[in-house]
Amino acid sequence: MLLDMSRLLEQALTLWIDLLQIDENMTTGSSEQFKNRDQVRTIRETLVRDSSGVTALFLLKNSVSHYLANTAISLQQIINGDRDYLNTLSQVQSLLKLLDNEVLNEHGHQFMEAINLALLHYQLNGNKVLRTLVDDGHTIWKMRHEALYSVEKLNVFQFLSGEPEPAGVKPQYHKDIYDWWNINSLLSGSVGMPSGISLIIEILFVGGY
Repeated sequence: MLLDMSRLLEQALTLWIDLLQIDENMTTGSSEQFKNRDQVRTIRETLVRDSSGVTALFLLKNSVSHYLANTAISLQQIINGDRDYLNTLSQVQSLLKLLDNEVLNEHGHQFMEAINLALLHYQLNGNKVLRTLVDDGHTIWKMRHEALYSVEKLNVFQFLSGEPEPAGVKPQYHKDIYDWWNINSLLSGSVGMPSGISLIIEILFVGGY
C-alpha cells in the first residue's frame, strides 16, 4: 500500500507541476509561481513525516480543488476549442481521475472516523467551532500536516516528584495562556497547577516561555 500511495503521489505531482507550468528548482518567476512551487515542496516534505503518502495526497487534493474553484476560462475559449483550454482540461481530468482513488478515500474516511471518535471521547462533539474545523476538509488535513510537523519539534519533560493526585482526580484544561520571562518563573508557577499535560513554547527572540 505504501508503495502504491508513493507511486500515486509521484504521478499526481508530475501532472500537477505540468498543469501549473512551474519548475521545482526555479529561481525566477512570478509571485504566484513561487507560491505554487513552495506548495509542491511542502507536499513533498510531508512524505518525510507521513511516509504513507496519505497526508501529502490529501493536501494535493485540496490544492487542486482550490485551483479549480479559482481558475476562470472564457466561453470564447470553449466555443473556439482553444488548444490551451483543451490541454488544460485533459490534464485536470487525468489528475482528478488519479486522485479519486478508492484506497486513498478509505484512508480519508478512517481518519475522519478517528477524529469524530476523539471528539466524542473528550465530550467535544457538540463544540460548534471544532465541528466546523472537522467538517472543513481543507482545514482538517492542513491541521494534520501541522501536527505532524509539530511532533518533530516537541520535547517531552516528565516530572514525577511530589505527591500524586487523589484517586479519581482528572486532568484539568487550562483556559488561560501564561507568559513567563524565564525558566525559574515557569517552574515556580507550574508547581501550583493541577497535574496534567502542558504545551510550552520557547520564544527564542525574547528568551521567554
